[in-house]
Amino acid sequence: MTVPIRWAVRCTPDGTILQVLYRPRRDRDFIVEGLRLPDLLDPDNTAKLGRCLETAAESGLAVNWMINFGNGEAASSLGVTALCDGDGFLLAAARAQSEQALLLEDNLDDESGPELRKILSTAVEQLKSDDAREDDDFNSLTGLYNDLSRLQRDVTTKNVELKRLNELKNQFVGMAAHDLRNPLSSIRSFADFLAHDTRLTPGERSSIMIKIRDLSRRMLNLVEDLLDISTIEAGRISLQLEEFDLNRLIRDCTEQFELVGTTSGVSVQFKPTADPVPVRWDRHKMTQVLENLIDNALSHSPEGTAVNAILDAPDSGSVRFAVEDSGPGIPEEMMQYLFIPFHRGATTGRRHRSRGLGLTIVKRLVEAHGGEIDVRTEPGRGTRFEVTVPVRIRD
Repeated sequence: MTVPIRWAVRCTPDGTILQVLYRPRRDRDFIVEGLRLPDLLDPDNTAKLGRCLETAAESGLAVNWMINFGNGEAASSLGVTALCDGDGFLLAAARAQSEQALLLEDNLDDESGPELRKILSTAVEQLKSDDAREDDDFNSLTGLYNDLSRLQRDVTTKNVELKRLNELKNQFVGMAAHDLRNPLSSIRSFADFLAHDTRLTPGERSSIMIKIRDLSRRMLNLVEDLLDISTIEAGRISLQLEEFDLNRLIRDCTEQFELVGTTSGVSVQFKPTADPVPVRWDRHKMTQVLENLIDNALSHSPEGTAVNAILDAPDSGSVRFAVEDSGPGIPEEMMQYLFIPFHRGATTGRRHRSRGLGLTIVKRLVEAHGGEIDVRTEPGRGTRFEVTVPVRIRD
């Protein structure tokens, strides 16, 4: 049977109950007169109860001695306060010190002398004071636990972020090693030709030099992309805002790719709007956006088709431009991975040198300008990347 968790009795020095002052109604057959309290205790707690009663006998009062009543799963740890009352003791047992105080106050009869009432007053005051301190300690511990939990969540979040950044770093290193190996090997081979083959004609030498230049530019582009994406992913995008004509920027970008398109059998077209389109953006970063979109469109355009850059007149404080191709389109299952770093899409284009970085950079830079990018694709008909950005970005 489980020992009641709240009761008050008068007992002899050996712990025999003389009178039951309070017990829960359901436990009236358990805490009874004539019961020896040591019979509810193991040897260690029997000795502890003895010392509690000895202390009360010597000083008149023993406050909140923690004693385990019962055995095994039925055991209850209760605080016991004892007042010496002549030849016996007034004993109150409860888990909370405030409950012990109430039991003592409620069960001290009117015939008790002033000395005992003084001791009772001291006991009640000490119990309530200790209980208040316990509440304060509990509140402090609760606050510390909440702080610790919050710190633990922060550490977990930072660990997840560190793991992500470490994986990103590993991707950087692996991608750089993979994509730099081939052009470096080619440059070395071409350089060996130039250094050792004396039969090369001036035209052949010039052709090899052009190849070395193109391969070097390709490696530089890779390094710049890696630096850009590492800066972007670390959240360190800084915009250098200036006024310029978007018509002219798009025209300059399309003209830059006209030669590339011509050699690939793909035309690059742009029809400017009738009036200038003044914007306040970061010119360099928006040039990156356009170059990546046009380069991506060229890489997926079949020979004999065109890549079109389109600019709409500003509307409601925003301006929209788009780059569209007539390529094979983007498979539906690949759309969710389109802007994820290092994820190479389906290799349906004619040139397969994508590192999976260009579109990620585009999206992050557009968002840094407060804009958004939309993708429309149709299998066998082509893809359109549409960018909408506020005309003027505030500092």
